[in-house]
Amino acid sequence: MKSLNVLLFVGLLLCWTELSAASGKRRVKPGICPPDYVRCVRAEPNECGMDYHCRERQKCCYSRCARRCVNPIQVKPGMCPPDDTVCVLQGQDECKRDFECRGEQKCCYNACAMRCIDVVPV
Repeated sequence: MKSLNVLLFVGLLLCWTELSAASGKRRVKPGICPPDYVRCVRAEPNECGMDYHCRERQKCCYSRCARRCVNPIQVKPGMCPPDDTVCVLQGQDECKRDFECRGEQKCCYNACAMRCIDVVPV
């Protein structure tokens, strides 16, 4: 009977832990996951399940065939302006990520390539 009470107590404790995690105390961390270009032959074991499983500012992202704690990419505010250019040839990219652009400019697809341009306020 004592072992049943202990088992019940442990079960309730686990449920309470999961509820406190889901109640908003531990939110999604800022930034976005970096792109992952690795082609997987087989899945690897996950190192995390949610952002709060990671230390400091790291996020739990799919990386190298599993969910891992990685440094996020910071995104500048604002939206890229619409681009109606009809491309015959792809241009040469000037940037890959927002942080490569000066000031408030973002790295956006514009005039057939990725370029640092002024954003449209949200």
